[in-house]
Amino acid sequence: LQPQYGVLNYLFYHLGIISDPHVQWVQSVQYAMPSIVAATVWKQTPYMLVMILAGLQGIPGDMYESSAIDGANRIQQFFYITIPSLRSVIAMVIVLEVVNAINAFDLLFVLTGGGPGTSSEILGLLIYRLGFTRFDFAGASAASTLLIGAALVCFLFYAPTQLRKKGRDGQ
Repeated sequence: LQPQYGVLNYLFYHLGIISDPHVQWVQSVQYAMPSIVAATVWKQTPYMLVMILAGLQGIPGDMYESSAIDGANRIQQFFYITIPSLRSVIAMVIVLEVVNAINAFDLLFVLTGGGPGTSSEILGLLIYRLGFTRFDFAGASAASTLLIGAALVCFLFYAPTQLRKKGRDGQ
């Protein structure tokens, strides 16, 4: 993302995607948030893929074998065995990623500091600014309560899916 010597500018310029070889990705209002989203996806993708790989390894091979004997092709196996077997893993990964996005602070603080202006400021950065730069502890506390509430809402969407799953499995 570095404007003068960054790999992204070099690749995009030589592929003809951008006309200026020195685009300032995190310093412009237009590109700051998409740059942060791209960096977050780059950072979190391996974690998500390891979780999904663990879920894939938990699917018994016998299910695929018996479905092949019954005449199911690969696409049918994917939609009727793989996806349903990974439903809880996918739900867990989505909830964890939403909570990570809600609590994101470090990457935003390092890349943009919430700027330019407040174009990439999220609730975590607002809490930091209110509490540690403006010393508005009441405002920081109120914003923290909102952040906890958002994380709680994510948990409340995740927990019933797990309770229903345990009820179906008889555990």
